[in-house]
Amino acid sequence: MATLKGHKERVSSVAFSPKGTIMATASADRTVLL
Repeated sequence: MATLKGHKERVSSVAFSPKGTIMATASADRTVLL
């Protein structure tokens, strides 16, 4: 378990690549982080 930082607003979505090596997050601050 880890805490990831970078979004300025709440995270609204999380998705993982098929192999589980990449995680994408979408936020109410209108950003997507990989």
